[in-house]
Amino acid sequence: MKKFEFRLEKILSYKEQLLENETAKLTVLNEKLNKANNKLKTLEAQLADCSKKLEESMLGNVSPVKCRLYSRYVEHLKDLIEIQEAEVTNITAQVNSQIQVIKELKLDSKSLETLKDAQYEEYQKETLKKSENLVEEFISASRIMAKEIS
Repeated sequence: MKKFEFRLEKILSYKEQLLENETAKLTVLNEKLNKANNKLKTLEAQLADCSKKLEESMLGNVSPVKCRLYSRYVEHLKDLIEIQEAEVTNITAQVNSQIQVIKELKLDSKSLETLKDAQYEEYQKETLKKSENLVEEFISASRIMAKEIS
């Protein structure tokens, strides 16, 4: 009996390799997203801290220069937060896009695996049928030989 051979095995392995590569890209993007979110949280904490210091300095005896300095720093932090939020949004869009790519590759791989399984089942049925035919031929030949001898 010849061994089972799936003709699309190279394509299946190529699709699986692509899936691994795209999954690795998704991992990198998720790490980037986590770093961007952490940076955003840090900036927001700095803004809250600076705003609190600005309010405290306005209650006390503070020079206009120091007040203006805090005010400008608060505006700068707000700008940085806005930029960071845009970056988080951009990375999130990339992650979502990458997830779609991975879903499509998984679907392709799954359909090829299903086809492989179906072909393997067909191969098993054919092998079983050939074995049964071989046994029947052997039994028939044995009976014919037994009749000729007796």
